[in-house]
Amino acid sequence: EPLRGKILHEILFKDCSHKLSRPEDFYTISLEVRNKKDLEDGLTQFVAGEVLEGDNQFLCQQCQKKIDAIKRDCLSELPNHLCFVLKRFEFDFNTFQNVLVKDYFEIPNVVDLKPFTHAGLSEKTEEEAKSSSTENNRYYLSGVVVYSGSSINRGFYYSLVKDREDDEMWYKIGQKGKEKFDPKDIPEEAFGGKGR
Repeated sequence: EPLRGKILHEILFKDCSHKLSRPEDFYTISLEVRNKKDLEDGLTQFVAGEVLEGDNQFLCQQCQKKIDAIKRDCLSELPNHLCFVLKRFEFDFNTFQNVLVKDYFEIPNVVDLKPFTHAGLSEKTEEEAKSSSTENNRYYLSGVVVYSGSSINRGFYYSLVKDREDDEMWYKIGQKGKEKFDPKDIPEEAFGGKGR
């Protein structure tokens, strides 16, 4: 299955060497957009996890005591093709409605996922993770699905897609059918921001 990868759910204990982990298949990775600059920023938050301390400490079964821990997710197996879902909709607890998140969010032409994998996070420094990266950890942008509209109820989707046989040729596929598209316009079309 070319879209299936594995996420590793981990509990890392701070005061002992024990850890818990559980793998789970994934087909897409959902990333926060609000207050994030770009895909790397979203991925950094994705693997950062949360600290379990105080009343929220985690019980280490081997030590038989509650210990401060970090609960995080990381990528353990990467698929051949990777789909990111950007969280452009969120629930507003003041209005009790879903709202569109229009924040600017950059999508790179190439992303190296090594620093967000279990192996990359296990290395001592970010520099080591990047230097040991291989082509197998890199993904090249080949398409974007864009939501265009003023609200969650008033809009439509269209796609920007790279031709599989010609890396320089892109198409915009939407209500007007298929038309040629200049990839230099991807930031204006897909990154969001105040004007969208």
